[in-house]
Amino acid sequence: MTKVCVLGLGYIGLPTALFLAKAGNEVIGVDLDVKKVEKLSKGILPFEEPGLPELFEAAKKKIRFTTSPDDADAFIMAVPTPVVGHEPDYSFVETAAKSVAKKVREGNLVILESTVGPGASEKIVLPILNGKKILYAFCSERAIPGNTLNEMVNNVRVIGAPDENSFNSASKLYAGFVKGELLKATVKEAEMAKVIENASRDSQIAFANELARVCEELGLNVWNVIKLANRHPRVNILEPGPGVGGHCIAVDPWYLIEEVKDASFMKAARESNEKMPSFSLALVKKMVCDVSKPTIAVLGLAYKADIDDDRESPSYVFAEECSKAGYNVRLHDPHVKNRKAVSLEEALNGADCACFLVAHEEFKKIDPAKIGELMKNKNVFDAKNFLDATKWRSAGFKLKTIGDGQ
Repeated sequence: MTKVCVLGLGYIGLPTALFLAKAGNEVIGVDLDVKKVEKLSKGILPFEEPGLPELFEAAKKKIRFTTSPDDADAFIMAVPTPVVGHEPDYSFVETAAKSVAKKVREGNLVILESTVGPGASEKIVLPILNGKKILYAFCSERAIPGNTLNEMVNNVRVIGAPDENSFNSASKLYAGFVKGELLKATVKEAEMAKVIENASRDSQIAFANELARVCEELGLNVWNVIKLANRHPRVNILEPGPGVGGHCIAVDPWYLIEEVKDASFMKAARESNEKMPSFSLALVKKMVCDVSKPTIAVLGLAYKADIDDDRESPSYVFAEECSKAGYNVRLHDPHVKNRKAVSLEEALNGADCACFLVAHEEFKKIDPAKIGELMKNKNVFDAKNFLDATKWRSAGFKLKTIGDGQ
């Protein structure tokens, strides 16, 4: 049995801690958020994730929660690495590393799971640990909210380590719950691989979003065009949308863009995706151009369907743009807890346009006839092309989709 201290109990840190506890390790879950620690100590989970309650139940006897680290054999740092004004903010990593430095002993294993730019371990973490004779590894997750637990277990993991002993020690720890292959790399290679995985996705989405803007201008339906192009055996174009969110794809490219100034393609992709909330608003403006100070229902605050994670969600940028345009804005999401959000009925009552920005399953079940009774004007903006257009138009709605060319 190994004693493991996991710092950061967010969307990745908490499942990691629970998996390690379920595997039989003695786990200390650490987070600076006192309320979160208190709730976890009472068995209250801080976010939604399929299978998480069951995992918590299976692990709870081997884990305790606190706000400061304790002595351990291994330390895993899974803290946020946000981007502020396109500049990476490593302050949480620095704070975590400093707290680990106070407890770490010779021969202990220290792992950084937080996504960072290539070279961050060498420049930031290791200097804080002050040359102590420890084992070190960088091993970031490859998981997506809504399927996190399955992907943490079954996906391939890249373990970046400076020496064989560090790699073997980290591999042994992760092998307790990871079924996917554990690949060996240098620390800097692993850091770089994680960043470019998400930068690649960002670039692919940017291409789809640019196609939507081009097709809109040409009067073509981008969804039909992409479907046709994807019948080519070596073409797989993704779907466009109102922007890119989440703490990975929308953030990670900046770690590299700011490190290497010649990353012009990745920068262009990131900037292209950041245009989409404004582009979406331009389409909505045409729908409500005859309405004085229209009321807009922003439906969907999560960054993807059927989750409660709203980090970096383009829906908030869209809502802010609507407010700047002088519109009345109401927010709703069946999963996201937001103090400014209201019920679906409140959001739609007297609204001039219902903007569906996220393809939640609950939204697909909405009866257009009932919605029509609530709204002042029957305008619907479907940013993800997931609504049954025939049904909505039959109910008297004017429906617009990104890139439909209409």
